[in-house]
Amino acid sequence: MQANYKAWHVDEQVMYHDPIINGMNGLVVRVYNNVIVGHYATDEVIPLQYTGLQDINGIDICLGDVVLASRGDWGWTDEISVVVYKDGGFYINSFCFYEKIEPTWDVFFSAKDLDLKVIGNKYENPELLEVEFDG
Repeated sequence: MQANYKAWHVDEQVMYHDPIINGMNGLVVRVYNNVIVGHYATDEVIPLQYTGLQDINGIDICLGDVVLASRGDWGWTDEISVVVYKDGGFYINSFCFYEKIEPTWDVFFSAKDLDLKVIGNKYENPELLEVEFDG
């Protein structure tokens, strides 16, 4: 199975949505229609791996995506979170946005156990993560 990626170009501030391959020797190679269209050092681009999950609208979920997370059986809806990789799995990091309190620890939930809707990513849409905390 080949891992699928998208990549954020740090200097150009642009997301590459075409497939990329995490290459050898610290290079990332962009491939489009089976043709190599670019290669970059890993300090130039940030590879963002597809989690293997899709959101409620069928959108592929990747690392760094900002999602609205819900779990109805907990009465928890539309929590703004970021998809992260931690301890061998994909999780969302809850920022306690609705309580508007600065969390003293990170709360991680398995992404597969929640209803998720991709609303952007932390690179193209950093404003989604801006919140003012009480205190």
